[in-house]
Amino acid sequence: MELQLVPGYLDEKIRQRLHGLLGEIAGALSQTTKYRAHVQAGAPTGELLLKIAAQQWNEEILLTAQLTEVENDEPLWSDTYRFDLLQSLAVQLRLVRDIVTALTALPKRRSPAERSDCMARTLAEPSILDPVGYEAYLDGRFLFAQRSPRSLSAARTRFEVACELNPDFAFAHASLSRTCRFLTIFETGEPGHLWRLAEHHACRAVELDPRISEAQSSLACVQARYQWRWLDGCAAYEEALRLNPSDPETYCDYGVALLAMGEFNEGARCLERVLALDPRYAVGRATVALGRLMQGRRSEAVAMLEGMTEAMPDFLTPWIYLGIDQLNTEHWAKAEVSFLQALRLAPDNPTFVSLLSQAYAGQNRMEDAVRAVGKLSVIGRDRYVSPTARAVAAMAVRDDDAALLAVECVVNERDANFALYRRMRVLDPIREHPVFIATLQAMDLQKL
Repeated sequence: MELQLVPGYLDEKIRQRLHGLLGEIAGALSQTTKYRAHVQAGAPTGELLLKIAAQQWNEEILLTAQLTEVENDEPLWSDTYRFDLLQSLAVQLRLVRDIVTALTALPKRRSPAERSDCMARTLAEPSILDPVGYEAYLDGRFLFAQRSPRSLSAARTRFEVACELNPDFAFAHASLSRTCRFLTIFETGEPGHLWRLAEHHACRAVELDPRISEAQSSLACVQARYQWRWLDGCAAYEEALRLNPSDPETYCDYGVALLAMGEFNEGARCLERVLALDPRYAVGRATVALGRLMQGRRSEAVAMLEGMTEAMPDFLTPWIYLGIDQLNTEHWAKAEVSFLQALRLAPDNPTFVSLLSQAYAGQNRMEDAVRAVGKLSVIGRDRYVSPTARAVAAMAVRDDDAALLAVECVVNERDANFALYRRMRVLDPIREHPVFIATLQAMDLQKL
């Protein structure tokens, strides 16, 4: 299938975003039965032409999509979509679903007898996608985009349904892998189990279709953040970007991996591409600010994060990064405000409780700090508390031994968050201890 963006009056950034949207549509369509049946039958890639004409009014986009059979110039389907750029994911999923419906009406063709092993494996026609499973996949994508602990847990459930009903649908496996690894950030469960699920579904997605950038990106994150094979992860990220050089999420994930490795300049440069590709991608924008913080461009980063907290007070990520910077710069009262807001959005999150205890300790409110650490112990009866959270909380009450015992558990519990949190100044008193150094060596991380 050939996809074509018809020229029109568009800002250059919006044009780039729409080209990225076309790439995502092409990838999703490559998993549909009817499109793959056309390819298997030996049809040239240009036999079906999807034309998308775009017009822009301020921030609103009008898309007119038309699917045509090139051989006889016969229109097969057309529709119009009007949306704000913030709704691009929802429109993408709706457009893919509409095109799939149109493709299912096309006549089936006989497959040629001879195909190479590689093409037979990649393009072999699967059973028709189960509609309930595909609907679950679309639901999961919507929920994943919200990036809160609750929405990610719900997304995981929907992607599991999608994988169960459509076991050969590579995009569902890639999305489930990405969701499981995001859940490790919020300590919704024991990270080792979530990372193993992420690894399984990333490998399955790559096995089904190695041409999907999201599958390669998911595998890259598993290799870097879970297996601590950092260079292998970088190579997989590069492959993902070769497949789709316009994917802001891959640049975002790759940049975070580089930051975790201590490659602050390279990580920040990678993250700057996120803004160039999609300046309205909120998670990406907050992560760009994190990169600038680690690179030493604090004033720019803080201005970005403060602007985001004012414009989107119910968006969690900027509150986290802003609060950590406030702890590092000893703005204790401001850090308290940031982590109270984070806990409003993600109640009883263990890491946020531990960071709040540090904000109290910095203000010499030791009773409040002790109370927060006690709350963390209560939370730990019912849910997982990471070694990083335990170490940060122990340092708030000046218990270096307990903090080192927690750090000693990082490797066995596969606490990927420690790679980023290790540079926090509240951990300075134990940074030179042999246990701390040995943990970094086991994770194949350089000493900062």
